Amino acid sequence: MKVRYLRGALRNIDDISRYVREHNPAAAVRIAQRIRQSVALIAERPNIGKPGIFPGTRELKLSDLSYRIVYRVTVSNDMDAQLEILRVHHIRRQPPPPDWA
Repeated sequence: MKVRYLRGALRNIDDISRYVREHNPAAAVRIAQRIRQSVALIAERPNIGKPGIFPGTRELKLSDLSYRIVYRVTVSNDMDAQLEILRVHHIRRQPPPPDWA
């Protein structure tokens, strides 16, 4: 399945990496790897996440980290499915408002 990161998700990942790198560079690398692994898993099994709080979305909590990946699967006119990574955020933070509509 094709994976597409929305701008907001890329910004989230950059912000997370930058913040963690300031305190623990090795942890920043592990977190980035874990996010990539989780996105690959979602691409293989899109229903692995629970239904999200926003319509049409799903969320996967990274069990070993305190982050959540918000995503949706869209199907194009030629029936190709695409995984869209909408946001990656800390579970203690309020989810950002949806601007991906």
